[in-house]
Amino acid sequence: MNSVRQGQDTGVTDDQNLLAALVAQLNFNTEIKAAMNVKDYSTVTVLPLMWAEAPIPYLLAEDMQKNRAELAEIEEELSNLGDVFRDRFRYDVKKIWRIPDDDENAQRLLNKKLIRFVNKHGHEGSLLIILYGGHGVDTRSVKARGDDDCWWAP
Repeated sequence: MNSVRQGQDTGVTDDQNLLAALVAQLNFNTEIKAAMNVKDYSTVTVLPLMWAEAPIPYLLAEDMQKNRAELAEIEEELSNLGDVFRDRFRYDVKKIWRIPDDDENAQRLLNKKLIRFVNKHGHEGSLLIILYGGHGVDTRSVKARGDDDCWWAP
């Protein structure tokens, strides 16, 4: 076995070494997948979700403008992440779906959207990715909205 002493010029660039390492890893992954009989996904579909506007009952009127700015940032982040999934990985990225801010129907409409998404795109060999842009609030100590244990919020 040939050994190369540190500092000795081998004529191989760092980029070539990185590429060789990547090829070796990909070959190893392919061999492992074949041995385990693992197949790639036939389709990958991404559904980005965010609130249309935050249904936060305690939000003061002067804070609504700040909330709208945060929603715009969230939309931009979801859009950028969707671009990565679409452009780099070639996944099917759906348009950002805004959870309606209608407090009475939001959960029902969200459930309906997810069920339709799964029924349309979920099949054997598929991967479904749900991207949620926003935050969550644990309300067990607040109990501001009855018996709910959490809220989704931007």
